[in-house]
Amino acid sequence: MQGKNAVILIAISMFCGQWYEHSIQDPCNDEMIMQVKGSWKKHPDANMINDRNEGQVIARVDNISKLFQWAYPEPKGIEAAWFRTMSGNPLINGGPIPYEFNSSYKSWYCNQQMHKILLGAETGTWAYVCINSFGWFMTSQYDQLGLSLHGNTLYRLPPKIGTWKGNTLYQVRSWSNRNGCIILTHHNQLPWKPVSQLQYCTLVREFWDMQKKKTASSYNLQEDELRKMIIANQNNKNLKEADREKIIAGLQKKLEDIQQTKEANISRTNKYWEEKIAVIDNYLRLTDAATLQGPAFVDNRSSGDFSGALSSEQKGGQMLVTINTEYFNTQLPRYVPQLIVLLWKWGRDTPSLDFKKQFEEHFPVDKLNDLLDK
Repeated sequence: MQGKNAVILIAISMFCGQWYEHSIQDPCNDEMIMQVKGSWKKHPDANMINDRNEGQVIARVDNISKLFQWAYPEPKGIEAAWFRTMSGNPLINGGPIPYEFNSSYKSWYCNQQMHKILLGAETGTWAYVCINSFGWFMTSQYDQLGLSLHGNTLYRLPPKIGTWKGNTLYQVRSWSNRNGCIILTHHNQLPWKPVSQLQYCTLVREFWDMQKKKTASSYNLQEDELRKMIIANQNNKNLKEADREKIIAGLQKKLEDIQQTKEANISRTNKYWEEKIAVIDNYLRLTDAATLQGPAFVDNRSSGDFSGALSSEQKGGQMLVTINTEYFNTQLPRYVPQLIVLLWKWGRDTPSLDFKKQFEEHFPVDKLNDLLDK
């Protein structure tokens, strides 16, 4: 009986294969691709932490996966997959643990050489739900400014690009422009707070003044190191006399060169930093107190420099923020979602654009919001 079933399965497989080849005769096009019925699959999880919170995390991510499959139940021209992750440190000491729902959407495409519709190996279409973390919304790699305020890192807040289902829509700078992001928070609070112009200018000024002071000390350190090396070589019994004299002479020459140019180099470097500091001092002197207490916006290409003026939201500037440590309730169980970040990005191909359309029309944001503080 089993052998008979195997023969039937092989016959069905051969028939389906023949139909598949016939159905995709050239020219292959988007209409044919969109007729390919995809499915949802569960991929292995990554970086899960085996502790007493894992079961609670799994239950919440599984609920999120159902929301996605409800909003996009019949993938067309796409194979959808999802998995869970737990990675990264809490945003504050003792704060809620971060975890994520991750989903990818690989498109089928026309392979003109093989004359077949094939599944892409990679995809630019993804969607994430980051719990108790910012995920790609604000990252250490792309959005940190290299400055800190009272020990809290300064971030460039992604720009607002509109609204979606009653929520402010942001665009993540670390990706291409084909993305959207919303933040769901509790009690109408924000998990970040703005950095004022005065705070930003003061931080930059302090940093530049520190760099100026380092100039003289760096030359002193070089001199001290060379003197130590000269003494070490003088006491090195393993060196031949001729080699010792040659090495010491070379080190002595470097020391003399540094000493001869030290004052001029320090003066030139100090002048450079003093001119930059004067620009900040001039801005602080000419700007009214109310403006200085307002939020600081920097150009999205800024690396923490200050050229004499700040940007604005209207000009496409990015607000400087730090994490609002008071936002988080440390009395709640650590697995409870206190911050939810929903991000999605899409490719240019037709199946990916269809996913974007279906997702943005049907995803139940209210049900995702209901997970907060529970």
